[in-house]
Amino acid sequence: MRGLLIIPFRRCWKRGSAPFLLLFAILLFPAGCDLPEGREHDPALIVGERRVCLEELKKEMNYLSPGPGSLSDPSIRKRLLERVIDRYLMMEFARVNGLSISPEEISRAMADIRRGYSTRAFQDVLMRECVDPEELEHWTAKRLLLERVLRAVKEQVRPPSSEEIKRFYEANLARFRVPASVRFRQIFTRDAGKARQLAERLKNGEDFGTLARTYSEGPEADRNGEVGWISKGQLEQSMEKALFSQEPGRPGSVVQTPYGFHIFQVLERRPARVRTLPEVLDQIEMEIFERRCEVRYRKWLKGLRERFPVKLSREALAALELS
Repeated sequence: MRGLLIIPFRRCWKRGSAPFLLLFAILLFPAGCDLPEGREHDPALIVGERRVCLEELKKEMNYLSPGPGSLSDPSIRKRLLERVIDRYLMMEFARVNGLSISPEEISRAMADIRRGYSTRAFQDVLMRECVDPEELEHWTAKRLLLERVLRAVKEQVRPPSSEEIKRFYEANLARFRVPASVRFRQIFTRDAGKARQLAERLKNGEDFGTLARTYSEGPEADRNGEVGWISKGQLEQSMEKALFSQEPGRPGSVVQTPYGFHIFQVLERRPARVRTLPEVLDQIEMEIFERRCEVRYRKWLKGLRERFPVKLSREALAALELS
């Protein structure tokens, strides 16, 4: 086809990144530089049997863009174009394999989107994002179809066995180490003299919680000074040294830090440990499965590119660069 070229596109996809953005993030891309007059509806992109005009291509790219103006960056524009092509490849897969979305499914999805909005508030959101209800429904139907395709691919992935999970756990024990921690309460003040007086009253047997509630300047004062559990490595160095060297139950001496003056009382202590396999089994299973899904997805997508020809108009490329 004259004016079209077949180009190999490298997939740009990271594990854990969402394949679809929320529809309310759509900001329609301005017309910019289009194809020559009289050829506005010529295909800018052909994927299999799907023909995409320049306007639709721009809308797709803007729908996936990280923010307004990002299409002016050549590297971002290239990645977005690759993602758009991936989406159309997936839609071709859906067409060939008879995957579709029913009107009832679209209606339910639209109702979910509207949930929590009054009619006026919903209309305001659409106006602010320059999206009319019909266009929102179009994007919703497309999102549902792509999600269905991804589920079909995911169903082909084998979950890890118990033995595979165990091997992963044993090979990654360092990841499951839990540092030592303490549960404590404190009396905090910015006045050194006041801190010394309170420490003396504690030595004389007065109740720590009562003094914390009455005199502490920290946000935890109304909880009798209780801060809760803190792991080693989370606190300022002088605070950590005092807390992790102090015996539970007995109030410590005044500790000066960059914030002021503290009196700590350690309530409980937990030693460092390694989380057991039952504790992390679900986490490991999910991680292995997600890795396999990514590998399967990449392989599957590569197969789609070999199955469905991708052709991009040179004029469309030029128009995108000038937009």
